[in-house]
Amino acid sequence: MNYLRGAFRLATMFIVVIGLGIISLFFLQWIPYKRHGIPFKAWFVGFLAKSALWVCGIRLVCEDKAAFYKHKGFIFTNHVSYLDIIVKVALMPMRFLAKAEVRKMPLIGWAAATIGCVFVRRDKKSSRKAARETLKTVDFTIPMVLYPEGTVNRIDSGEDLKPFRVGAFEIAVENETPILPATITYEPSYVVRLTTGESNLSGAWRMVSHPGRVTATITPHPIIVPTAADDPQLLADHTHQIMLNEVQQHAQLTG
Repeated sequence: MNYLRGAFRLATMFIVVIGLGIISLFFLQWIPYKRHGIPFKAWFVGFLAKSALWVCGIRLVCEDKAAFYKHKGFIFTNHVSYLDIIVKVALMPMRFLAKAEVRKMPLIGWAAATIGCVFVRRDKKSSRKAARETLKTVDFTIPMVLYPEGTVNRIDSGEDLKPFRVGAFEIAVENETPILPATITYEPSYVVRLTTGESNLSGAWRMVSHPGRVTATITPHPIIVPTAADDPQLLADHTHQIMLNEVQQHAQLTG
């Protein structure tokens, strides 16, 4: 039964979400309509993300969506699943600092470029430098999401939240860019989180074949407005503690 469920969901994803999505995005590039200053094509990417979550039995919960709609700046969030980006885009158009490899992925790379993601080659210093320069002048009509952990936190890592890298905070301090810390959690988390060495394909199959519903919860925290006088490392530590408290509280409540 689980096999049939997984096969049906995958078929629906490819035919409806991905197939129609590719065709629709191609034509939507020429529609000038904007909502809240954001191009309609970016909202359509969000519709595709919502459709994908619905097909996979993922319920999205956010008790303060207005915090994201009103924010013009960086969103710093934890990174625990391959689903994180889809969940956030389903909430509203957001763009990301993403690995250059993402740009080459079928549909996903196109969708990422459509919403204005910034791509970086982490193995090249020149690419990292160029990405930092781009982030200094980015238009925040669509908020920019950064993952200060720098990588996905696997479920068996032994860490509730990995230490934050200070680079993104240096950029925020230098330009006095507002930061909206946000945490994302899943219940049950084992369905959509990977273990060390597990492939995305293996994790995705577990998700689509899972018989129950998974709830993805996004929680925004008070906005931080850095000044040029702030210490980026202290700001990173402060933001880390805010998000860590939420992650640990969720873990206690769900057992």
